Amino acid sequence: MRLSSRSSTTSRRGAAIAAAVSRRSPARPVCMAGAIRPQPLIAGAFEVNDLVTHRWQLARSGNRGPQVYDRPTDRPLRVLMADDHPTNRAVIEVILSLIDADLMAVEDGAQALEAFKRGAFDVVLMDLQMPVMDGLTAIRGIRNFEQEALRGRTPVLAVSANAMSEHVAAALEAGADRHIAKPVVPEALLDAISRAVAEAEASGVDLRAHAL
Repeated sequence: MRLSSRSSTTSRRGAAIAAAVSRRSPARPVCMAGAIRPQPLIAGAFEVNDLVTHRWQLARSGNRGPQVYDRPTDRPLRVLMADDHPTNRAVIEVILSLIDADLMAVEDGAQALEAFKRGAFDVVLMDLQMPVMDGLTAIRGIRNFEQEALRGRTPVLAVSANAMSEHVAAALEAGADRHIAKPVVPEALLDAISRAVAEAEASGVDLRAHAL
């Protein structure tokens, strides 16, 4: 599947969020829950202004944007994201606006589990510390539902500031396929999505059929 920067409602909303954030004072830092990155940001840090500038450059050049993985498709990648912090949701939304993705964002693990049962997604991005239901419990619920419903294994990526070895191990044990540390690096997130979805498809999981 090849992901591009083709516009969608979600992409336009993400661009609007990025533009709004980019109008802040240059002296103020970009924040994510559990992490603060001051300006100017060094390599590897996330900067909303950089993504906005990159989107404008792509639009002007006619470039289709980041190519995450290379299989033709006639639909966007369907992504379910759970995070209780609005800034974190905005950051992920801006990153996904760089590719052809439809994003459903929820605020806790219980909402994520319910959305997963009612919908069909190519990949799930799950924060670990959330109210109502934490991410580990939600991931276990997703895996149990897949077994009960005889559905294939959908890639789940834990996205959390809790990035010590025991946190990563707990996420994998709960059923996550990967762990992405916050603050999120756009290239790392897109690469992780690419690899997780490609591996699922290689194992025989028909993600396209689930999402249609």
